[in-house]
Amino acid sequence: MEASIPKVSHQGGNGTGIPIFSSEVYQRIINPLGDDDLLTCSLVCRGWCVLARNQTRIRVHSENVREFVKIVNSLTNTFMASLRCIDIIVGDSRANRRLVPLLPRFAALRTLKFWSMGKEDLPALPGLVQLDLAGAIFPSYARFRAFMACLRPTLRNFTFCNVSWESGNPDEAHPFPRFDLESFDLDWGPRPPTEEILFAIRARRVALSFPKDMVDAPFFDLTSRYLRFLGAHLKRLELNCDEQLDQVASVDFSACTGLQTLQISDALRFNVDRRFSVTLSPALSPLLACIAPHCRLRHLILVVQTAATVEMRSWKPAERLVEILDAQNMATVRAVKFRVDGTPFWRGGSASAAHKNCAPLIHAAVPSSASRRIECAVGNGADSDEDEEDAAEEEYEMDDEED
Repeated sequence: MEASIPKVSHQGGNGTGIPIFSSEVYQRIINPLGDDDLLTCSLVCRGWCVLARNQTRIRVHSENVREFVKIVNSLTNTFMASLRCIDIIVGDSRANRRLVPLLPRFAALRTLKFWSMGKEDLPALPGLVQLDLAGAIFPSYARFRAFMACLRPTLRNFTFCNVSWESGNPDEAHPFPRFDLESFDLDWGPRPPTEEILFAIRARRVALSFPKDMVDAPFFDLTSRYLRFLGAHLKRLELNCDEQLDQVASVDFSACTGLQTLQISDALRFNVDRRFSVTLSPALSPLLACIAPHCRLRHLILVVQTAATVEMRSWKPAERLVEILDAQNMATVRAVKFRVDGTPFWRGGSASAAHKNCAPLIHAAVPSSASRRIECAVGNGADSDEDEEDAAEEEYEMDDEED
């Protein structure tokens, strides 16, 4: 079948002189663009305007609240009518009181990040597919429950961080709505959510964050019970331990029989004090020994933190990781990815700079083999990880059949 040749309209038709491709081709062109470029694309023609609107993400901070409100209230503004993504990161409750009533106007809104530090009463926002909710204090549990209930038909990705309410609690007469999600990110904050909420949320991918010096035995016990609730349904687990890797080993992972991808933070350190070196957390091996025997892990993602000073604890040379990966309970792991996270403590200044210097050390310490692929990447790229995992799934299944 011959490929169709793009046509150019020099006069008549749309009169733009732009090659006419399918919308899928234009979408591939527009997807990687930043917000400023997307705004420019929206002015090209009506077709590009629709595609650009679908990709644009508006970010509202304390400094631009007044400008955002003015734009939304503009009678001539048609761009906002189909806006799909909004980030609101405003700690001032008074500013949020100006923003919150505007949200229902965005009828096409699909992704909302709402980070607050005060009392909020979010209106119903049916149609949301992705919600990142942090710090909000609802007037009552009933209002929080009502807000979440309207999302039940469409919500697929949910981040829940330190959300609370002033009065009321879940009870049998008013249970929390049940969700079956693609991903659930839970940051415990100073207190965990009630069990009635936690055990109403199932997801194939779960990320658990344990803030430093803010968790104790009851937190880990609740984590164990939640993992038992998820059981074999859980396919990807991310543990953001914040220097508490040794304590996380006390969690019971025996029910995670369907787990295929595991991501662990603070597993290695890229030390940049005097000369570059990579060291391995002594808690990584015991933690993997608690998880790997119960499932068939295929992807292991280890986050490498950049440290300005050499780790003084009993951290080990990165070469010791080869022994861990060669253990019998890790035999099903086909790919290990190291995600290098840059920090402000390093004068190099960015995750990209950290990756450039760290990657050669990792590849030298943990080389790829015929049965295991080793990769180094920059920062936190969960989306690209999942795309690669899906693409490689058929290959892994074929290998399993051969075995």
